[in-house]
Amino acid sequence: MKYTKFIRTNVLSVVLIGVTSFAVAEPSVEITDISINDNIYTPLYQAQTKLDNQQAASKKWLQIHLEFTTSDEWLDEVTVLFSALVNEGEEKTPIVLTDEVTFINVKPGEHYANVYVHPNLRERYEVSGFDIDAAAAVMVDGKTAASVETTKHADKGWSDIDNPIIHKGHLLNHSETPFWFINYDFKEVIKQGDHARLNKLEK
Repeated sequence: MKYTKFIRTNVLSVVLIGVTSFAVAEPSVEITDISINDNIYTPLYQAQTKLDNQQAASKKWLQIHLEFTTSDEWLDEVTVLFSALVNEGEEKTPIVLTDEVTFINVKPGEHYANVYVHPNLRERYEVSGFDIDAAAAVMVDGKTAASVETTKHADKGWSDIDNPIIHKGHLLNHSETPFWFINYDFKEVIKQGDHARLNKLEK
């Protein structure tokens, strides 16, 4: 697919276009929202230490926020593939940040998943929430159950463009950030290493 020219807009909110949701056999997954939050600052935790150093000013992160629902049954694993387009223009090769997060023991209901762009990357490449587009795909049993992308600057289908420059590991999940402890009980459990599938107990 030929990389097409991106058109800048002055819209301050994320334009949600191209949402596709389709069900696998069981369970069903539906994406309800994706947003890019530009005013996310490093949280300040109070702690007693031997050194009474003054806290540095909070730095500004970028957050990609996804909301989705699952139904029918508990799921052993749900994987979310995130992408962020941070370079656009007819003369430039598109740069796409990618990463994936796998959640375990996901119960039926509403869920959300966040990834973050570190303040250093924002500062180095002058990235703001108004400059990027985001995409996400929810995977169950290795199959895409639902997907979504924003098209503020890019044409629909930009997440399938040919030969972008891919940077993995630059989108951080919340366990890799200082936001890990905020609203902890509302977060899904992120898979760490290999987890064996639990067998259902026999009655």
